[in-house]
Amino acid sequence: MMLFALILIGLGMLLLYQCSDKAIRKIKPQYQKLILRFRLALRIIAFLCFFLAGALLCLIYGSSIGFIGWWIFATPVTLFLILWVNELNPTKK
Repeated sequence: MMLFALILIGLGMLLLYQCSDKAIRKIKPQYQKLILRFRLALRIIAFLCFFLAGALLCLIYGSSIGFIGWWIFATPVTLFLILWVNELNPTKK
């Protein structure tokens, strides 16, 4: 179940990224229209994934441990997504 919660959190983060303006500019025009048309629905699905992952962990491990588990899973996934999206280059002096 922990792996399923991790997958749900990753899916939610990826959906939120795909709905961002930065990601929309990078994809093909045919998919841009599709994402712009269903942008709100994709965001709702992303937040439902977060809620489902948190509820799943709280149901299995209790509210306190489940929330902490959700928090521990969400933090590295968010950091990985930020590092993946932003192109980090060393600054030249």
